[in-house]
Amino acid sequence: MGTMSNFLELLAPSDESPRGATFVPVARFYPAMDFLLYLAEDVSYRADRVDEILTVLWHPYEERLVGIKLKGFACLVQEVKRALGNQDISVMPLVTLVAEALMQGGAQKLIAEHEQPRRDAMRRKYLLAVDFARKAPPVSADDLQRVAA
Repeated sequence: MGTMSNFLELLAPSDESPRGATFVPVARFYPAMDFLLYLAEDVSYRADRVDEILTVLWHPYEERLVGIKLKGFACLVQEVKRALGNQDISVMPLVTLVAEALMQGGAQKLIAEHEQPRRDAMRRKYLLAVDFARKAPPVSADDLQRVAA
């Protein structure tokens, strides 16, 4: 009987429980899958893949962004560094990295390959993503070091 109650106490939320923690918006790089994910809210989301690079993450039942995902981020960051003369990008805000990465990653070329209605929708989503990234916290220096490695 004592074992079961100890087990239930472990399951009960406490002040130190992650369930009680306040969500902090975060931009994280996942090297194994080579993508950057920025979530501004701790909610489920609908993923809307724009193209090979960008996925916008919508609130589950409202028409507003809660996150963005950039695939191939390490390669994009390396291209940005080369384009900027190998300057230190660890101090750049995420919006600058996103805008530069999208341009360096050939977003304009990808958009141009589609029919007009699709191009307009893609451009709108890219502009939304860049504007959304303006509010993002910086990508951690550790994550950027992993990108550079």
